[in-house]
Amino acid sequence: MIDPKTKRLTIPVSKDVDLIRDRLAADTGIVMSYSQVFNFLIHFYVTHANEPKTKWKSLS
Repeated sequence: MIDPKTKRLTIPVSKDVDLIRDRLAADTGIVMSYSQVFNFLIHFYVTHANEPKTKWKSLS
């Protein structure tokens, strides 16, 4: 049971998050809660943030 001292936070969610949530469900077959989607996006960003945006190719 939830502790009665626990507070709940309610925030508006952009429609873009619903689009991401639907895409994740289509790609993975798993319907995620909003909390899980945010955790997924944060983890993805942290994992890929240091990757170069472009990759250099040799001219030869």
